[in-house]
Amino acid sequence: MRSAGADQDTSETHYLKCLRTEQKVLPILKQFRRAACHGMPVAWAQDHADAAKSSKVKGNSTTVQRYGSKMSTEFHVREAANEPSPRVKPTPKSSSIPVPFSYTPSNDGTDENLLILLHGLAGDTHAPFSKLGRSLKLPQTATLTLRAPEQIPYLYEEAYQWYESFDPLGEFLQRPNPTSALDLLAKVLDHLTNDCAWPAHRIHLFGFAQGGTVAAETALRWWRERSTALGSVVTVTGPLLSYPTSSNLCPMPILVFHRPPPAESALPRDAMTAFRKGFSTALEAQKAGEGMPRSKEEWEPIMKFWSERLGRRQVEDLYEVMSGASAA
Repeated sequence: MRSAGADQDTSETHYLKCLRTEQKVLPILKQFRRAACHGMPVAWAQDHADAAKSSKVKGNSTTVQRYGSKMSTEFHVREAANEPSPRVKPTPKSSSIPVPFSYTPSNDGTDENLLILLHGLAGDTHAPFSKLGRSLKLPQTATLTLRAPEQIPYLYEEAYQWYESFDPLGEFLQRPNPTSALDLLAKVLDHLTNDCAWPAHRIHLFGFAQGGTVAAETALRWWRERSTALGSVVTVTGPLLSYPTSSNLCPMPILVFHRPPPAESALPRDAMTAFRKGFSTALEAQKAGEGMPRSKEEWEPIMKFWSERLGRRQVEDLYEVMSGASAA
């Protein structure tokens, strides 16, 4: 009598990497590929005492039957579908991004994800964040760091702001307007998606303080105007300036890393409520201290968040293995 578990197995699709524990699978599938290219059947005998295997080619796929003592399982093997976007993306052009930036392709040669890093307010530029992006070494992930467009006036050091933040007396504006920064990010995203072949759902934003605010507000605006979500956002101590009221929540996940009082960078009391009014998935990680994450322990929730959301391109010569179903 056939068990329910066996019926479930016959309807599932598995990839070759899930079958690597079976001896000689890779050499066998290489024979499949060669035979499929030449339109010839493949047959072989495996020198195991308890099993024999045979195969035949059907069109562009290969059917394999494995015979044991009391059961027969049929597998269909075919090459996995090609990804729609190029493995190596074009470098962004300075003529299309109106601020200084630094772009670094993925160090493993596969640009499947793009992490855009936005620095904070006082004393920050894109240079240290470019170094940070490279040091993260996220798999299949290129990095793009942008410098904020406006230099902060009356300071001796080089510091930039994403939008006007101070009044003429040097006091923080109570109701700053981030529209200019959101327009800039929209222009950058248009260039990346239209000219550099980046799918929107493979673009992830990371921002610190004011950069985190810009990242979160950009993701909300992109969703409202395009009905397409970006990949994810991590904001470090950067609250929303808006208070979303739409019932159509942005499906893109956001992680809010923040510091509890009495930290100077502590978020407003209602900050997480605002995030949950705008995003369907708003996670938080609270760590005592100040500023950016500084230790492995503090980076852990961010790295875990990325590990669950960054895309992974299939490797070359990967095959799709389907058990018990007819090959298409």
